[in-house]
Amino acid sequence: MREPMTISVEVHLHAGLQRFAPEVGRGQYVREFPDGARVSDVLASFGLPHDRRVIVGVNGQQASVDDPVPHGARIDLVPPIAGG
Repeated sequence: MREPMTISVEVHLHAGLQRFAPEVGRGQYVREFPDGARVSDVLASFGLPHDRRVIVGVNGQQASVDDPVPHGARIDLVPPIAGG
């Protein structure tokens, strides 16, 4: 029987999103997900509220919640910043 494949990604939580990290750290975490995981799976793993607005970057490119996550990706989660 074949074991399920997993991917490993490095997730960086920026600014106020660090409070959603369950472990102690500096906003940088390595997480494993099933092969075929999407950005929405990464967000859910940190318990981010569904209505929480987050800017997502995957390997330096803006991504949507439906985008697949490649093995070894760097994922940056950044809260929107308002200014004036």
